[in-house]
Amino acid sequence: MDNYQKQYNETIAQNEFSWLKKRRKQANLNNIEQKDTCGIALSGGGIRSATFCLGALQALAKHKQLNRFDYLSTVSGGGYIASSLTWFKSRFAKQFPFGTDREDHSKVGGSVLSWLRAHSNFLTPGKGINNVSLLTAMLTGTLINLLIVIPVFLLLLFSLKLNIPLLPELLASSKNLSGFDFIEGSGWLLLILSFVFMLITALSTGFSPSNGSRLTEQLRSCVSALFSWGILLVIFGFIPWYHQYFEKFSQWLVHASISLSFVGIVISWLGARQSQNKSSSTLLTSLAISIGLILASVGVFVVCYDSLQQWQQIPWSFYPWLFLSVILALKCKINLVSMHGYYRNRLRDAFMPYKIPDNDHCQSLDIASWQAAQHCQLSKLVPTDMPYQLINCNIELWGSNQTKYRNRGCDSFTLSPLYCGSASTGYHNTKDYMHGSMDLATACAISGAAVATNTRLARSKALNFLMAILNLRLGCWLNNPNATPPKRPIFNKPIFNKPLWYIYMFRDMFGRGLSETHHYVHLSDGGHFENLGIYELVRRQCKLIFAFDAGADPQYLFKDLGRVTELVRVDFGAKLTIDVQPLVPDANKYSSTAWVKGEITYSDGSKAVLIYIKPCLLNGLSEDIYAYQRQNKSFPHQSTTDQFFDESQFEAYRELGFQISHRLLKTELNVMATACPHAK
Repeated sequence: MDNYQKQYNETIAQNEFSWLKKRRKQANLNNIEQKDTCGIALSGGGIRSATFCLGALQALAKHKQLNRFDYLSTVSGGGYIASSLTWFKSRFAKQFPFGTDREDHSKVGGSVLSWLRAHSNFLTPGKGINNVSLLTAMLTGTLINLLIVIPVFLLLLFSLKLNIPLLPELLASSKNLSGFDFIEGSGWLLLILSFVFMLITALSTGFSPSNGSRLTEQLRSCVSALFSWGILLVIFGFIPWYHQYFEKFSQWLVHASISLSFVGIVISWLGARQSQNKSSSTLLTSLAISIGLILASVGVFVVCYDSLQQWQQIPWSFYPWLFLSVILALKCKINLVSMHGYYRNRLRDAFMPYKIPDNDHCQSLDIASWQAAQHCQLSKLVPTDMPYQLINCNIELWGSNQTKYRNRGCDSFTLSPLYCGSASTGYHNTKDYMHGSMDLATACAISGAAVATNTRLARSKALNFLMAILNLRLGCWLNNPNATPPKRPIFNKPIFNKPLWYIYMFRDMFGRGLSETHHYVHLSDGGHFENLGIYELVRRQCKLIFAFDAGADPQYLFKDLGRVTELVRVDFGAKLTIDVQPLVPDANKYSSTAWVKGEITYSDGSKAVLIYIKPCLLNGLSEDIYAYQRQNKSFPHQSTTDQFFDESQFEAYRELGFQISHRLLKTELNVMATACPHAK
C-alpha cells in the first residue's frame, strides 16, 4: 500500500483538487473547500455499457445530481459515453448534451441523442464505412505486418538452413550440420541438463531445512527454465524434419499445422457445448486449443521454410521485398496501421462528432471544426460543471523487475487532463507527456482496446504470437511517462521518434520487453486490469461511489466486483463489504432490485458508501424493454462481441439504464448529503 500511495503523491492530489474546486464553483456547489470527494464509475462492456450508462447519466442529470460528483472514472465502453460527455461539455459548457426531458426532443439534447442512436453501430456506420471497410482495415494491418516481418523470418530460417562448416570436424561427423541441427542439439542438451538438475534438486532436500529450502527453490527455478527452453528449441529445430515428412505426401500438407489448429479449436468448442461435466470440459477445451495454437504457430515457420527450400543463396527477387520491408518498418506507424487507428477514428466520429446534420426532428449542430474534434487534446480541457474524467487503461508488465507487477502482468494506467501514468511508471504532466499530443479519442480507444496481446486474460504465448503476426490487436505503444528520451541526435528525427516496428512488433509477438523501465510501454483495455473503474476512486479515497457495472455477466457471477475487492484490499488496505444477493434474478429472470449499498473502510479507518448498480430486469419497467427481452432472451447481458447495435437494442439498454437510475435516485438522494457535504 505504501508504495502505491507514494506514487500517487501530494502534488498530484493537490493539483487535482484545485481542478475540482474550479469545477464545483461552476456547478454552484457549497463548501468547495471540502476535501471529501465522490465519484461515478462506468464499467467496461463496449457499446452495451456505453448505452446503459448513457441512460444512467441522463437520470443523474434529470435529478440534478450529476454535477455533484467530482470524478468520472471510466473503463472501455463506459469511456465511450463519458468521453462523449467530456467532448460536448468542452463545446457547450453550460448545457447537458444528451437531454433529460421530452422537450429536449427537438433541441440540442434531441439532436445529440438522435446522432448517438443512429451511430450505435459505430464500427460500420455507413456512408462509405461498412462491413467491407472493417474487413479491409483488418486486411491492411495484416498485409503490412506480414510484408514487414516475413522477410525477417525468411532471413532467419535461411541462415539456420546453411551448413556450419566447423561443426562436422569438431564432432567428427560426415554429416553436414545446419543451424537447425545446432538448435535441436541445444534443445536436447538443455533437456538433459534439466534432468540432471532434477536429480540435484532431489539431493538438495537432504540439506538442513534453512539452507536446503532456499537451494531447492533456486534449483527448481533452473529446472523450469532449462526444460521450457529445451522443449522450445527442439520444436523449432524439428522444422526441416516436419517439412520433409509432410512433403512425402503432398506439398499442400505443409499447411496441415495451421489447419489442425482450427480443427482443434472447433472440436474443443463443440465438446464444451456438449459436455455436461464442466470441470473436465474446461480442461480438455484448454488443452485442445493450446495444442491447436501451438501447431498454428509452428505452421507459420514451416510455410516460411517451405518457401525458401529451393534457395541455394538469397535470390535477387527477394531484395526488393526486403527493401520494401525496411521502408514500411521505418515509415509506417505501428499504432495506426493496426486496428487501433480504425477503431479510434470510428469512436471519434460516433461519440465526438464535429458536426451533427439536420434531420426530421432535430436541429443541425456545428459543434467544432474537424481539426478540433481530431485533436481534442486532454491537456487543453478546462474545468466545467461536470466531473473530472479518469480514463483507465492497462499497462502490460510481464517483464517487470517487481514481483507484484510481473505476477499480475499489468497495472492501472490512467489518462486524464492533468496527469498520465501509473503507480509502476510514475506520473507525468499531461501537457508535457508526449508533448501534450494525447487526445480524447485516442485515450478512449486505448481504454477500450479489448482485443490485445499479452493481457491477463490471454496468457497463451501461441495465441499472442498469432494475433501479433496477423496484426489483430487494438493495443497501443506509448511513451513511458518516466522514460528519458534518447540523447543521440539521430534518434530525435521524426522517422525514429516512434516505436520501431522491428523491435516492438517482435516484443508483441513473443511477450518480451514488457516492463515499466523501457522507453515505450504497451497499453490496452482498462478492463484487463480492473473493469469497473472503482480502483482509481478508492485510490483517491472518495466518500461516495456510484458504480455502474454493465459488463456482460449473464450468470451473475460478479467477477469484476470480486476482482476489485481483492485489488483495493491488497494495494490500498481498503475493505469493501457488500451483499449482492438481492441482484441475483429468480427463475423468471427478474431481480428484486437493481442496486445494492456497500461500505468501503479505508486504511486510516475512514468509511465510504458504495452504490453498486447492475442491469437487471425489474417489475414495472416500460413495455418496450420487456418486448425486446422476449425477442432476445440474453438481454440485458448480451455478449460483448456484439458491437453492432440497431435502434431497438440501443433504446432497450438506454431506457433500462435511465429507469433503473431514476428509481435509485428517488430513494437514495439522502446518501449524497450524508457522504459528501459539499454536494448539499
